[in-house]
Amino acid sequence: MNKKVILLLLFVITALQYSEARVYLGAPFGDGMVLQRETKANLWGKAEPGSTVTLVASWNYKEYYTKADNNGKWSIAIPTPKASFSPYSITLNDGTTPLVVRNVLIGEVWFASGQSNMEMPLSGWDKCPITNSAAVLAATAKYSGKLHYAYVKPTVAKDPIDSIGIVWKNSTPDDMKIFSAVAYYFATTLIDKLQVPVGILFSSYGGSNVEAWIPRNVIETYSDVNLNDSIFKKMDQHVPTVLYNAMLKPFIGYTLKGFIWYQGES
Repeated sequence: MNKKVILLLLFVITALQYSEARVYLGAPFGDGMVLQRETKANLWGKAEPGSTVTLVASWNYKEYYTKADNNGKWSIAIPTPKASFSPYSITLNDGTTPLVVRNVLIGEVWFASGQSNMEMPLSGWDKCPITNSAAVLAATAKYSGKLHYAYVKPTVAKDPIDSIGIVWKNSTPDDMKIFSAVAYYFATTLIDKLQVPVGILFSSYGGSNVEAWIPRNVIETYSDVNLNDSIFKKMDQHVPTVLYNAMLKPFIGYTLKGFIWYQGES
């Protein structure tokens, strides 16, 4: 084979390896996310092991540094400014390919969870209507760019997981049809009263037992709770710890203002 061709192939392979080696953010973070205002907001992710990760936020353009450990994991807490409806960007770099997170809002961040009481959408369910839902849905457009949310798909896990796929979304009338009525009224009340953006991390599971949302080290202190391996054969929203493992654990450390929880029964 021609030496020039070999050199070109080596160059392409090296370039591909270089382009794929980049800094990553953890699952709760991404384009359109909302960070808690006027605090130190936690961020974390992965990069090349031992590399220095540089972070620059467009609200002050200061450089913040942290180092990835031997497993490539890194974390940092950065100061956030006052709330703003003007979107910012955050650029991360570990010396390879930079990662730019866009459309970042600064405001109030709340975690919304519970049972179907929390899950019930603005459009209602069959034979379970929401009062004035048509008028409410028609008015949701005014909160575009003010209310962002991330939806966690109902899922279970026997063991705690660190990452789960979510996407931050801007509120639109179409999306709001399936968005939690409770979370919507809560978020829009905050927006109207405080005049700040609101981010909702939404993670609920209809019919779930509260034991399913509790970590093992806490629930095992209750002698009447069965944690034998046999109960994990069923793996549904009634089994202790399984919703904490899958739908809460990945968000531990995300800087929040607070929680709203609607656990009507069980």
